[in-house]
Amino acid sequence: MQKMLDVRIDTYTKKEVLEKVKAWITGDTTHTLYTPNPEMLVEAHHNHVFKEILNRGDMNVCDGAGIALMSGGVYTRFPGADLMLAICELAESQGGSIYLLGGENGVAKNAKTFLMNKFPALSIKGVHAGPRVERRTSGQAPLCGVTSDDHEELLADIAMAKPDILFVAFGHLKQEWWIDTFISELPGVKIVMGVGGTFDFLAGTIPRAPKLFRAVGLEWLWRLFIQPRRFKRIFTAVIVFPFLVLKSYVIK
Repeated sequence: MQKMLDVRIDTYTKKEVLEKVKAWITGDTTHTLYTPNPEMLVEAHHNHVFKEILNRGDMNVCDGAGIALMSGGVYTRFPGADLMLAICELAESQGGSIYLLGGENGVAKNAKTFLMNKFPALSIKGVHAGPRVERRTSGQAPLCGVTSDDHEELLADIAMAKPDILFVAFGHLKQEWWIDTFISELPGVKIVMGVGGTFDFLAGTIPRAPKLFRAVGLEWLWRLFIQPRRFKRIFTAVIVFPFLVLKSYVIK
């Protein structure tokens, strides 16, 4: 078992990740799938409750070029957006079904349209913008709280739909907290995965970085170019994260 900043990240290859997902889809138990990136590891470094949630994940797949780089090649990067698409393709071939939860301003519905065009045989059991989830004081439990009046109805709707895979897009920390807190109320769901801003990419709300940027691990530079307001988050990922990792190596 490998850890970075005390967060477990699995060392599976892309092929092994998809083999495990395939086994989960055909199984009868519920599993959690998280995709840690540098920003999430920095958050977990300062927030032990979030760290514990990530370490309870059934599979933590490396989603950041910085993590792969700082690991010296121990981790294989599998970007969350690519992983979600690969899982949808796998679900289509296995006769599986999905549910899209999260996004704002119709993003999930537009993501559904994209997926229907790309995977015409994929069963999409439902789409919902999700509950209002508010973050609370850092480091305290519970990390977040649901303030929506219709949350129980949402949980009932997902339970009734019984999708094999539930994709949750609330943004990091909120989505992992929600999954960890309410997974026991999702009977029949085989995989619950936090997907961050992937719906925005699928819906075309935010363009993904060109393949060249992705290939050399410079997606952060592209995001900074098109979304300057993300400067603080990107600074955390490309400056704070490597500093903390190097510091942890020295201390060891």
